[in-house]
Amino acid sequence: MNSIRPARKRNFAKQFAAAGIRGVSCLSPATILFSTGFLIRRLRHWIDQNMRKEFLCRALDFVILSFRPAKTRRIVRWERLHARLWLRVNDPMHYDLALGIHEPVVRDFLVASLKPGMIVLDIGSNVGYFTVFSALLVGSHGRVIAIEGDPDVAALVQQNAMLNALSNITIIAGVAARANGMLRFGRGKASGWSGLHSESAEEWIEVPAYTVDSLADDLGLQKMDFVKVDVEGAEEEVIAGMPRSLLRFGPAVLIELHPGAESPLPALAAAGYSARCIESGSGPEHYFAERILGDSGDSATTKSPDGES
Repeated sequence: MNSIRPARKRNFAKQFAAAGIRGVSCLSPATILFSTGFLIRRLRHWIDQNMRKEFLCRALDFVILSFRPAKTRRIVRWERLHARLWLRVNDPMHYDLALGIHEPVVRDFLVASLKPGMIVLDIGSNVGYFTVFSALLVGSHGRVIAIEGDPDVAALVQQNAMLNALSNITIIAGVAARANGMLRFGRGKASGWSGLHSESAEEWIEVPAYTVDSLADDLGLQKMDFVKVDVEGAEEEVIAGMPRSLLRFGPAVLIELHPGAESPLPALAAAGYSARCIESGSGPEHYFAERILGDSGDSATTKSPDGES
């Protein structure tokens, strides 16, 4: 009983603080809020790199998450490319997009790999950061199919495509899975915390589920060059729903693997793919897989952060 009371007091204090931050944020324009959050996020990353004080990092994330729901436009740059994006002021990860520090390994890999005319699938597109830049890289003769489970976030992908006048983007509001139907999708406070296997969902909704194979048929795809997968632990289900596409098109696959989730690498190996780790660490790892010649049994999986197999 005594241990419950302090927990209740802490929860009440957090709710009171969040309400206060929300109230103050309601008095500020979205542009001012984002500028404030931008500085907070930069401070958070400095603390993480130089002080390693996790409780301070969580506290700063809490401040941003407590902002009122709003969005603002920002210019984001990739080397010679730049795009305008609608970003949420109360989503910590969206500040990383503006700072240019979100998954730099993935960004650099896409810049090196995508060519004009390619057909790209961005599975788990979030707000469309990688979608928009992929569309710029493949050009008007290429195409990007973005698949996003949260319908509100999928709407932002649509808005970001329109904001940049990109007609080569197709948005699918739903999830890629092993079978067509309806699935429960968990929505977290931050868009990057949402997914079929979300551990921090604040609500669960029903969303359409599609196999990549069925989408390829419905969209009339004649080729599929590159597939990026970032689905917060549901990677194996995505790969399980695209065996025909892997065999027919042989797309390159860039996939984020989450600790504890079922690995899709055996299914890729069975389809004749060789995979190598291009980024590893304490959190999710990124693997790049490509089709190899010969029997599928000759495929191999190697782990090399520098990309060498």
